[in-house]
Amino acid sequence: MDLNEIISNNTVIWFIVGLVFMVLELIAPGFVLLFFGAGAWITALCFYLYEPSLNIQLIIFFVSSVFLLIVLRRHLKLSFFKERISKDQFEAEEFIGKTAEVVKDIKTNKSGKVSFNGTLWTAKSEFELKSGEVVEIVSKESICLNVKPKNRKS
Repeated sequence: MDLNEIISNNTVIWFIVGLVFMVLELIAPGFVLLFFGAGAWITALCFYLYEPSLNIQLIIFFVSSVFLLIVLRRHLKLSFFKERISKDQFEAEEFIGKTAEVVKDIKTNKSGKVSFNGTLWTAKSEFELKSGEVVEIVSKESICLNVKPKNRKS
């Protein structure tokens, strides 16, 4: 089998189209192109087994892509983001309720610095806090800790 035969084989063409969609999904994630890639691979399998006409191949591609998109997208998206949210919440729980020490004054609703477990963190508070005060971490937003004076309600 020479290169021209391989390139003109519809199974290979559909497989490559599916591969391109999968790579594009990695570049521009959105859980859409993934299903068109899967639809192209289903079409490649159908062509390999049955050799349908071009019109039938296009119908198989369109129907399988849209079907997979409608049926699986929401489920996969929810499970992917649920896992990420759970991980972020778990990470934040390592901080909440723990104590830190103010190393750079924190003005009301302006950031300062705290030391927590030997690391300096940007911190915000609704209270005026002076260097040396012990504070309690009430939440974590990305790389910023929200703190309050120890033993004080917020």
